[in-house]
Amino acid sequence: MSLLLKCAYAVMFNHYHVVLFVNEAAGKALTIREVVLERWTHLFAGPVLVQRYLAGDKLSKAEYQRVEQFADDYRSRLLDIGWFMRCLNEHLARDYLSDTHQFFTFTQQGRRSQY
Repeated sequence: MSLLLKCAYAVMFNHYHVVLFVNEAAGKALTIREVVLERWTHLFAGPVLVQRYLAGDKLSKAEYQRVEQFADDYRSRLLDIGWFMRCLNEHLARDYLSDTHQFFTFTQQGRRSQY
């Protein structure tokens, strides 16, 4: 499976820098199961209908079409830098609010990483 997103980042005291590359061709080539199971539900639980699909339950034609619509939405979100930044900002905000001292200790040293 090819990489969908490559990211490099640097966290400073009061801001961060992010460099992203989105592999749109790889994202469009993902199957419904890959999009829903291996990508989106790794980050979010998803609706009950998606959970039923992943569990292997038998779905009606209308239910399967709705799962396909969910997969199309999830695929577009996985390829959207705005969604990536939203999730990253939410994660950093929750981390900051949960234990301010730990966050400041982390950012005072200026972490850098590249994948």
